[in-house]
Amino acid sequence: MNYHILKEYNFTEPEIELLQILIEQGESTVSTILTHTTLSRTSVHDALNSLLAKDILEYRKEGRNAYYKSVHPNKLYAVLEEKKQATARLNAEMEEVIRSMVGSYNVSESKPGVRFFEGVEGIKQALNDSLNAKEPILTMGDMEIALTNFKEVNDEYISKRKKKGIHKLAIGRDTENIRLLLQSYDTTITSVRLLSDEKQEFKHIVIEVYDNTISFLTLKSDTLHAVLINSPQIASVHKSLFFILWNQAAEISS
Repeated sequence: MNYHILKEYNFTEPEIELLQILIEQGESTVSTILTHTTLSRTSVHDALNSLLAKDILEYRKEGRNAYYKSVHPNKLYAVLEEKKQATARLNAEMEEVIRSMVGSYNVSESKPGVRFFEGVEGIKQALNDSLNAKEPILTMGDMEIALTNFKEVNDEYISKRKKKGIHKLAIGRDTENIRLLLQSYDTTITSVRLLSDEKQEFKHIVIEVYDNTISFLTLKSDTLHAVLINSPQIASVHKSLFFILWNQAAEISS
């Protein structure tokens, strides 16, 4: 039987050898194990302790003797499942690295660079990208959901932005709730204007434009994702659209 496939699942050669001995010989003491291996006593103890930590062995003490026994091999299905999950996570991270590399490559080739993020952590990453902005950030979107459902994320982002001194112009929906929320909103580095509901559809969406980048954040509980596009031409068009809306929006006093 090819026990050495276990190397692919982070088992060391001493662990594999001892596991094979215990499966074939049954419950054994260290002294018994030593008669079936060329490993030193220290190496045997180290491997046994490691296998115990992985829940692959059982251990009992009788008088001065310690007995070790392999668990049922079906226990290794848990190791298999853990490997699958780790591989899935690694694959997802690699896909994100590839997407990021493609975005950077496209920018260097004068093509729009596109990056995609998912989940709360993805939203954070997308927001943090704007913390490198060299000009004021232009934002239009559902400020109400950003200030309520994502308050913790938004507060952390504002704190970082304030430390960097990055100003923002923000356009939101003019609702009673948003006006109440803005009464306690820090407007020292954010200028806010509001548009009446009939003039726009910003529900669950936040758009940010800065430098040569535009980001689209979807903030629905079941659809959390962000798309960042790096393109001078696309960013320039959206900046123009932003200021058309900005000039139509109502000012909010600080």
